[in-house]
Amino acid sequence: MKKLTLFLAILSILLVMGACGNKNANLPSLPNPPVTEPTVNPCADGHTFPNEAVVCDGCGINYFDATLEFELSVTRDSYILSGLGTCTRTVIDIPATHKGKPVTELGTYSFNAAANPECNKITEINLPDSIVKINSNAFFKCSGLTKVTFNEGIVEMGSDVLRECTALETVTLPASMTYVPNGFLQYCSNIKSIEILGQITVVNSMAFYDCANLQSIVLPNTVTEISASAFFGCANLKDFTMSSSIAAIGRGAFTGCNSLNFNVLDGLAYLGNAESPYLAMMGVIDTERTEFSIHDDTVVLDYNAFDGSTVTSLNIGRSLTNIAHASLNGLAYLEYITVSEGNPVYHSSGNCLIETASKKIIRGSINSVIPSDGSVIEIGAYAFAYLTGLTSIEIPKPIQKLGGSAFAWCSNLEYAILPDSLTHIELSVFAYDEKFSTVYFNGDYNQWNRVYNLIPTSVGGGGMSFGDNYILLDATAYVYSENQPTTSGNYWHYVDGKPTAW
Repeated sequence: MKKLTLFLAILSILLVMGACGNKNANLPSLPNPPVTEPTVNPCADGHTFPNEAVVCDGCGINYFDATLEFELSVTRDSYILSGLGTCTRTVIDIPATHKGKPVTELGTYSFNAAANPECNKITEINLPDSIVKINSNAFFKCSGLTKVTFNEGIVEMGSDVLRECTALETVTLPASMTYVPNGFLQYCSNIKSIEILGQITVVNSMAFYDCANLQSIVLPNTVTEISASAFFGCANLKDFTMSSSIAAIGRGAFTGCNSLNFNVLDGLAYLGNAESPYLAMMGVIDTERTEFSIHDDTVVLDYNAFDGSTVTSLNIGRSLTNIAHASLNGLAYLEYITVSEGNPVYHSSGNCLIETASKKIIRGSINSVIPSDGSVIEIGAYAFAYLTGLTSIEIPKPIQKLGGSAFAWCSNLEYAILPDSLTHIELSVFAYDEKFSTVYFNGDYNQWNRVYNLIPTSVGGGGMSFGDNYILLDATAYVYSENQPTTSGNYWHYVDGKPTAW
């Protein structure tokens, strides 16, 4: 009886559980989950570009996007083209985007033929409108490159962008550029012409260095400066149209440009344009003459305009308002210098060329008498340099500063009279003056000690020296005494206008 009772209880439990299990019997059944197929990369083994196609057969990617090398920019919102990669095409169309982001730069040495000879096979490169910057040496030594198309929108280029691209014959600088970069076409020996579309203001140093076959160039009227060695070695440059805004020409900018067609007037060579042929005075043509007057329309001197000349008398025209540092060093025999009336920057007095506003002597002469009326307070750098006929110089009391190399290479200069008003002395003031031995100081010993302590000995580092004043420091110094001194020491006074030791 107990067994029967237990069996009925168990059966009752099972029936209840079965009833519960049927609660969802009438609910709709769920669909089977979808079967996900494994992803297949159609170009896992490499893209296919049949018959030089630009788009891959398998995935549609651009050939140059797939083969050139790119790297993310620092801001990670754009790409920089960094190298040739596996690209084997000779004509390269740089893509505007890579992986959905714009390509905005060409990296430094991105097409470096010196490191990757495959770059020498490139004959043409076209840049997209997305490019705004080209870094230094981007096309370094690409000797097969015959054409580069720079897009409008480029605003920055590093140095030597097309250095030694010897097959290039013509280049157009886009209007978006405001300068010609340093070394832009350096050693591009076959360049014959360049078109400058932009409103550039500066032709930077060595921009066209040793472009031996460059024949002509027209500078926009916005150019204010031609930097050092910009056209150095352009032996076949004949026709040069100067900017009307030119204000400065750097050292050696036209050295070796032996074919230039100058505008010659009264023995001087000029460069200019159709409206103003005498904008820049470039050099002395008539070497038999010694007296010259620079044209009143001339606004700038070539840095080397007087090198090797024997000019003894010079007049500065009324429009010449920017005389480059040391650009008058070639006037080694200068005796007289004057300035045309109306010049807003310079005037002359005592056979000295003076920058009026700064009260600084820009160039002196063998016959200079430095003004003592307060119109001069500074002897500029190189102001009297290379004047081999100068034997003595008296610097009057108002002068406060002696510029660097102010009297350097004056091989016959024996002595100088220095004032007690000096407050600043730069390096190499009397450098290479072999005969210089005496300083007559127009003050007492206390004042001389103060000035002596102003004299810098040298500047340099790493075993190199960039100047010194040992000739001045080692000279015998005399201090002024109107009457016969009663104490020991070196004293001087004037006798018939000349300094004489007591």
